Amino acid sequence: MGADGLARGRFVLSGARDLEPAVGDLNGDGQDDLVLMLPGRGQTVVLDPNTGVGFPAPWPTTAFEPAQGSPILAHVAPGNAPDILAYGGAGLIGIDVGTAPLLRFPPPLQAGPWPVATQLRGDGAAQVIAGSAPAPGESPDQRLMVVDAGPGTWDETLSPWPTLRGNDARTGSRLYYPRITLLDDTPPPAVSDLVADSVGAYSAVLRWTTPAMPRGAGPASAYDVRYATFVLTTASFPLGAPVPGVAPPGSAGEARRVRVTGLVPRTDYELAVRIRDRAGSWSTISNVARITTGPVVPAAVAGLQVAGATGTGVTLAWTATAAEGGLIRAARYEIRAAPAPLDAASFDAAPLAWSLTASASPGGTERETLAGLARLRDYSVAVRVVDASGAHSALAVLDGVRADVGGPLRARPGVAIACGVQPARAPLALFWRGAGPGAGMQRIRLFDLQGRLVREIPLGPESNGVAQWNGRDHEGHLVPAGIYFARLISGSIHAQARVVLLP
Repeated sequence: MGADGLARGRFVLSGARDLEPAVGDLNGDGQDDLVLMLPGRGQTVVLDPNTGVGFPAPWPTTAFEPAQGSPILAHVAPGNAPDILAYGGAGLIGIDVGTAPLLRFPPPLQAGPWPVATQLRGDGAAQVIAGSAPAPGESPDQRLMVVDAGPGTWDETLSPWPTLRGNDARTGSRLYYPRITLLDDTPPPAVSDLVADSVGAYSAVLRWTTPAMPRGAGPASAYDVRYATFVLTTASFPLGAPVPGVAPPGSAGEARRVRVTGLVPRTDYELAVRIRDRAGSWSTISNVARITTGPVVPAAVAGLQVAGATGTGVTLAWTATAAEGGLIRAARYEIRAAPAPLDAASFDAAPLAWSLTASASPGGTERETLAGLARLRDYSVAVRVVDASGAHSALAVLDGVRADVGGPLRARPGVAIACGVQPARAPLALFWRGAGPGAGMQRIRLFDLQGRLVREIPLGPESNGVAQWNGRDHEGHLVPAGIYFARLISGSIHAQARVVLLP
C-alpha cells in the first residue's frame, strides 16, 4: 500500500491510505480476499483476487462510516463465513459478509478503535475485546471492554484476521504467523529454610533446600546469595555483598551448602538468598540467617613426633594443618623445650626456644632440628602455629624427648646396645637405645659363654641411655674376666652385643 493507493493484480484503487486492510477468505473459494476501508469515500470494499474487482452488491458498504479503525475478520456470529468488525462513527460495528448487522454490535459502551476477537473461557463463545471510553473523571485507556458474542460463535478456522495486522505477532501476513508463547510472570517461591553453620572468623557455611518451581517448570536457573552488616530486606538486598561461584539450582528438594568467605572476625552479619527462574523472574528474599563471626584460631599441628636424634639434639616432624577450609594457615611455628612438662601457661617461659617459617602446604610435613639439648635428659617439647595476623593455635606437646645416647651407637640406627670401651675393666658403660615411647618394660641381661644369666639391669621408660655394670653377678660377687653377652630387651624387640671384661 503506497501513499496514493493500493496496486493488486489488474487494478489500482486510489484512496487506500491511513487504515490497514484485513485479509481472509470471505466467500469460501479458497483464496483470501482483501477488506479495505476507504476514508473520505464513504465506503468499505472487499476485493476478490479471482475477479480483480470488489464484491458485488450490497458491497461496498457505508456501515462503518466514518471509518476510524482498521477492520478485523473473525467468527463472532452464526454462519459459515468470517464476520467483519471495525470502529466507526457509531462505535464498534459488526457485519456479516452480506453486510447485515451483527447482534450485540455496537455494544452499549463506547469501544476503542483496535478490537481483538478470541475465545477467553474455552466454552465455544467468542469474545471481542477493545479499550473502552473513560468514565467521567478517568484518564483514557483505563478500562477494557469485553463483548460476549454468545454460545457457539467462536470458530478459529473462520477467524483469519482476529486482531490488528492479523495475528498476535503483528506480522500483517497470512503466511507468516508465529505463535506467541505465554509469558511466565509468576515469580519462583522463596527459600524458607536458610540456616548458617560452621561459623568461623572469616567464613560461614549456609544450608537450604531448593524449592519446587510453580507449574512443574523444571529447575530454576540461578541463586543470588548476599551478606551484609546491615539489615537485609527486599529493598536492601541488592546492596549486600554477593557470594561468587554459587552453582545453579538442581531439582526440587536438593540440599545445598555454600561457603561464604570474605567475612571479618568478631562481626555481626545477615545473610539471605533469592532464586531466579528460567523466565528471568526473581523470588523474594529468603528468611534471613544471622551470625556473629568468631576470633581467629589457627588449627594445632597434627602428628608431632621425633623423626631423628643425635647426641645433642632431636629432629621433630609434624603435619601442617589449616582452619576454615584453608583460610587460616600457618605463617610460622613457635617451638619450646623444657625439662618440666609444658602447657599454655609455661610455654613462653621455657628455657629453649626455636622459630620456623612455615613452608609446607596443609597436609604436608614440616621438620625442625632442636640442637643444644643435654645428653640423657628428658624434655617436654611443645609446638604452636602462628598465622599471618599473629593469632596462635593450641599447643601440640610431646613429652619424654631426649637427644640420642651417642657414643658407639651414633652411627647405628634403631634398637641397639654397645659397650663404651672394648675391652674394659669394671665398671663398664653400656650404651643403649630402645624402641621409643610406649615400648613397655626395658632391661639389660648379661650372660656368660655358657648362656647362664649373670646379671639383669632394669631400665626406665626413656628411649635411650647409658647403664653401668660393676662386674658383679646378681648375688654381688665379682665375676671372672672374660667374654660376656649383653642383651637389651625393649618391649618385644631385642638387641645384643659382646662385652670383654678385663681383670
